Amino acid sequence: FKTIEPAMRLVAGWLEGLPIAKARQKLQQRITYAGDYLGLSANDLLALSILSAVGMAFVGIFMSYMATLPVIITIFLVGLGFYMPVMSVDSEAQERFKQVNRSLPTAIDLASLCMGAGLDFPGSLRQIVEKSSSKDAVLVEEFGRILQELELGRVAEELARASQRGSQALTSLAQLGRAALQLDQELLLDSSLEGEAHRHLGST
Repeated sequence: FKTIEPAMRLVAGWLEGLPIAKARQKLQQRITYAGDYLGLSANDLLALSILSAVGMAFVGIFMSYMATLPVIITIFLVGLGFYMPVMSVDSEAQERFKQVNRSLPTAIDLASLCMGAGLDFPGSLRQIVEKSSSKDAVLVEEFGRILQELELGRVAEELARASQRGSQALTSLAQLGRAALQLDQELLLDSSLEGEAHRHLGST
């Protein structure tokens, strides 16, 4: 990757001005599902696809010249080369989904226990992240991402993104989080109203 990175950055810079916002959005979504694969941006991934296609085109031309293969082989290799980086990203995303599916049910139980003991939803996630034996686990990484976004105040958006990155189990956790956050807000409101009532009675 380090060998082709300078060329990738160069091509990505050329692609910056192209009006392909929808394509970039879809590619960025795939990269996000793959855990920000190799730190790539949508333009980087597209540049990798172009470089891979060019490389496979040279391979196809060489094979056609040496073995007198039909030109269709070169076209096939170009298409394959273009899609190979995207396939690598999708493969990483699928592997992350599998890991999330295996470990999430236990995490949901732990979060429920923590919330039953009086912690709020972010506090429950923080306990799971801090007490986890493997800081590199995919689920711990995703929980850490959710906590960062919660601290920035982007609650609903991040919970929606979290449910998209995982499976039905992660969607269940997102729904649990929404319910918990709503309950926290209701309790905070009740506490505020109760305080106002006490102050009002005290003044009378």
